[in-house]
Amino acid sequence: MEIATTERDPDDCKAHAFTAVGHTENHRPGGGGDALLQTQAPEPPAIDKGLRVDFVEFLQRFRASGFDRSRWGIYRVEVMLHQEQAIDFDEPGFFPEAAHRWEGGGGKNLGGPVSDNAGTRCQEPRATPLEAKGSGVDVVVPRSNQSLAEARGDLHPARPSTPDPEPVYSSSKRHLWESTDVLAPRDTAVLYVTHPSFRQHQTGPHHPERIARLRAVEHGVEDADLPIRKLVPPPATREMLELVHLPTYLDAVERFCRAGGGHLDPDTVVVPTSWEAALRAAGAGPAAVEEIEAAEDLKVGFLALRPPGHHATPDRAMGFCVLNNIGVTAGFLASRGARVAVVDWDVHHGNGTQAMFYGDPRVLYISTHQFPFYPYEGRAEEVGEGPGVGTTVNIPVPAGTAGDAYRMAWDEIISPVLSEYDADWLLVSAGYDAHSEDPLAELRLEADDFGWMASRLDAIRGNKPVLLFLEGGYHLPALTTSVTATLRGLVGETPDLTSEFQSPADAFRSIEKAKEVASQYWSL
Repeated sequence: MEIATTERDPDDCKAHAFTAVGHTENHRPGGGGDALLQTQAPEPPAIDKGLRVDFVEFLQRFRASGFDRSRWGIYRVEVMLHQEQAIDFDEPGFFPEAAHRWEGGGGKNLGGPVSDNAGTRCQEPRATPLEAKGSGVDVVVPRSNQSLAEARGDLHPARPSTPDPEPVYSSSKRHLWESTDVLAPRDTAVLYVTHPSFRQHQTGPHHPERIARLRAVEHGVEDADLPIRKLVPPPATREMLELVHLPTYLDAVERFCRAGGGHLDPDTVVVPTSWEAALRAAGAGPAAVEEIEAAEDLKVGFLALRPPGHHATPDRAMGFCVLNNIGVTAGFLASRGARVAVVDWDVHHGNGTQAMFYGDPRVLYISTHQFPFYPYEGRAEEVGEGPGVGTTVNIPVPAGTAGDAYRMAWDEIISPVLSEYDADWLLVSAGYDAHSEDPLAELRLEADDFGWMASRLDAIRGNKPVLLFLEGGYHLPALTTSVTATLRGLVGETPDLTSEFQSPADAFRSIEKAKEVASQYWSL
């Protein structure tokens, strides 16, 4: 067995099964097409050779080896087994659970390999292998705020044995936007929008943004046990796309796909069939708008789309995203005179959506996201510009943040702002990678937390329509249960919150800071 570190560009990479913060200085030489130049990464720390090598211990020593944490170079830790034939490479379960023991270097039903592949590699690795000999190895996915003992033994880490001295947040005051009546669940019909072309967007067998996610979402919609009306979306028109994307960018991506595809950025892979998938994903929102406007009994839509969209900027693909699906819909609605609110609860900041409407008061953008984290944008001080100042509301939270802090953010910031803005349409970038089981991030939401946020949206919207656009979410069982909880919340069901997780004190301080910034523009 070998353990090696691979240096990555922090500006371009999102797909990390295992990450650590390191010191890197990036230099982009002038002229298109030049290779990315990086200084040599620090050597990984040595580990003791013996009968068993602990992966988490290696990572903890790597993180503590003295490099500058102010620079966000990312190092992928790869586990490469020589006995790969003995491993079940089951694509839908690619990412391992919190802990697996591979006896004798291999075993069955381990969830697939954790080594990198062409779909997510940023550049050729400069690796320093550390050989380990023995009968087995503990491979553990480390989580934020987790002790070594917890990481070794627990699939679901318990809260710290020493509780945070600050009290758990609970809301005891009633806001104007809150109903005084207990809402009974309604059997509201849900518009379900998807297309077979989304399964033809091939990212590679081990890419986290994979076809199996659509199956997981479909199971979640079915489990919600609501009346479903299906819609097959048409491709977005060029006029719709140019509301938010540059014509030169659209031409370049189309040519690239038709020429055979490849990597638009180190994380974002396309094939010839990806262009149709991207067009239909971008066209799904406007089609859903028209379908809901024509039907009296439809007010909720769930759009199961691939590729996702909220990282795509007017002129750049990034973070698995090609066209900005929710951005196209927001631009389409705004062009028709509607007031639009976008709520983004994906664990990553929707930098593309923010960029499209940063100076546009017709679109309110609110984001909760882990920070500092990819794409390293979304500070509370980013509030918009020109006529749109104040209509961007960012609520960054640290690793380890759980549902208690999210409820504070909704009670103190999100719900009052949405109520005051009084949008005609609510759009949600519904990413589920803030779930505690997700392999690409470090927040601790659970399915019922997504249901609770959806129930808050339901209380605010009244009879106004809401559309949810699938963004992230890479743990398939968590994706299924979270989609179910979301849809039940949107029809008035309030979940019973019994999470074992408690947010760190820094999460509440971060939300207080975001509230202080937002209160300059909103009545909070």
